[in-house]
Amino acid sequence: MGGALALRLAALQPVAGVVVVNPGLTFADPRARYAGVLKYLMRSVPAIANDIKMEGIDEGAYPRTPVAAVEQLYKLFHDTTLRLPDVTAPTLVFRSEVDAIVPESSLEVLTQRLGSADLEIVRLMNSYHVATMDHDKEQIFERSAEFIQHVSAGTNA
Repeated sequence: MGGALALRLAALQPVAGVVVVNPGLTFADPRARYAGVLKYLMRSVPAIANDIKMEGIDEGAYPRTPVAAVEQLYKLFHDTTLRLPDVTAPTLVFRSEVDAIVPESSLEVLTQRLGSADLEIVRLMNSYHVATMDHDKEQIFERSAEFIQHVSAGTNA
């Protein structure tokens, strides 16, 4: 959800650059598109949490996810996808090779629809979805800092 929010903001407001980690724009589970109806049949589903390769790390997620919230996330993903051509700022994307939460189709949508010609994708080989708490976190932090310094100075990273 965080990546979709950052991309939507970049579509609506001028920004110097965008950094996202495993951004979601599509769902792996096809039932998500029916969340607007399913919310009347079931209030919540087990949460998707702790998709972290590093042992002993807990992201502190809630145990369940309200189905009504999934409906709102579906709407956010749809709206953000439509607005991607308006994202013209340099964009840095970190993508885990193994991610049980966000499917590869999210990256495909991003690369096909993004308005920016300045897109860099960094593949993370040793982290799952919550990569900022996983083995590749230092790579994410260091490369993000470099990118932010460059775009803040008015040059592309």
